[in-house]
Amino acid sequence: MKGVDTANLSFKVADLTKPDGWSNAMENMDYVIHTASPLGGDNHENPELIPIAKKRCGKCVECCY
Repeated sequence: MKGVDTANLSFKVADLTKPDGWSNAMENMDYVIHTASPLGGDNHENPELIPIAKKRCGKCVECCY
């Protein structure tokens, strides 16, 4: 974006399907924007994916503390 200083902007990635790696992804982070989800489009009510989405969202919040 024009006029936005991105020198200190960084991205980290954690696998939604695995419980490991989330704590490492949160190290030295000041802010977290968690936008990933296995749900969306035609599978937004998939009963197999809802527990995964809930667990990983909870894990993201847990690792922030």
